Amino acid sequence: MTQDELICLINTNPHTQLCIFREPVPGLTYFIVSYYIAAQLDSYNYVLRVVFDPINAVDEGEGKVWISIPTSLADIITSLETHLCQPISAWQNITESGDYLFFQGTLDTQKLQEQQDKFKTILELGRLLLPRGFSW
Repeated sequence: MTQDELICLINTNPHTQLCIFREPVPGLTYFIVSYYIAAQLDSYNYVLRVVFDPINAVDEGEGKVWISIPTSLADIITSLETHLCQPISAWQNITESGDYLFFQGTLDTQKLQEQQDKFKTILELGRLLLPRGFSW
């Protein structure tokens, strides 16, 4: 992906945002973290949305959402390339592919509860996993 492709994909998405990366949270197999870049309709700035969802409720509005203050797209790209250890050229349109949207299997409710507790207390609702360089 290039910056121009990213802008085009964001602007043609009905929600003016694009999920560019999604994976299980390290150490929490029942949580998925997703990174969205969203356009600010009233300016030329963008925001980064980081969403932590239970694996059985990805993109269902059940997760913890962190939203950065508006900033330039160039700053978001630079910070995310460092945080994800991936250049923009390796990013994907997860909004289109839907990776991790559907959980198949049986949830161990005790394990899920243990991971929810760890997420809330030790990881401070994901705050400790957020990319640096942003104000939230």
